[in-house]
Amino acid sequence: ISSRFERDSPGSDYAIIMCGTNAIYNWTEESSPYVPLMIDSARSRSIKPILMTIPPMSGNAEDRNCQNITDYNNWLRDYSRDENIILVDLHPLFTDGIPCDDSNLDGLNTSLFNNDAPWLTLGGWVHPNIRGHKVIANAIWEQAFNKTIFGGYKASVKIDTPGQYDIKCT
Repeated sequence: ISSRFERDSPGSDYAIIMCGTNAIYNWTEESSPYVPLMIDSARSRSIKPILMTIPPMSGNAEDRNCQNITDYNNWLRDYSRDENIILVDLHPLFTDGIPCDDSNLDGLNTSLFNNDAPWLTLGGWVHPNIRGHKVIANAIWEQAFNKTIFGGYKASVKIDTPGQYDIKCT
C-alpha cells in the first residue's frame, strides 16, 4: 500500500485516503498499520492528508462485517482526532438510518450502491454508483475543504453522465 501511495501522489497538495474496505475482516493487521505510514509519507512530502471512514457495505447479505466496520471507523475517528488529521465521515451518509444487521441489508442505503454492474463479477453492495460518488464528492468538499480549509464557499456538483463532473464554487 505504501509504495503505491507514494507512486500515486507525487506533486499533490492533498491526499484523500480511504483504506480498509477490502480487508475489513482483518482490519487490525491489514489496514490500520498502513494508515499511519501513508499519513507520514504524505506529511514528509508536504502533502496534507485527509482520511475518510468507509461506508457500510456487503459482499452479500451474510457477509456484512457490521462490527468490524464500526470498530475500524471508530479507530479512524480516534486516530484522525489524535493526529490532527482532517476526517471525512462517509459512513453515516451511506446508511438508511437502521442499525446494521449482519444477516440482511438493514443499515445500508442501497440506492447509493451499484449491485448489478456487469463488471462486478462478485456482485455485492460495495461500489458506489453515480449517486454514491456524488455523495462522496459533496462530503469531501463540505467536510474537508469548505469546513476545514477554505470556509464560506458553497459547492454545487452536477453529474450528468459517468465520468463528467461539473463542480462550481460560489
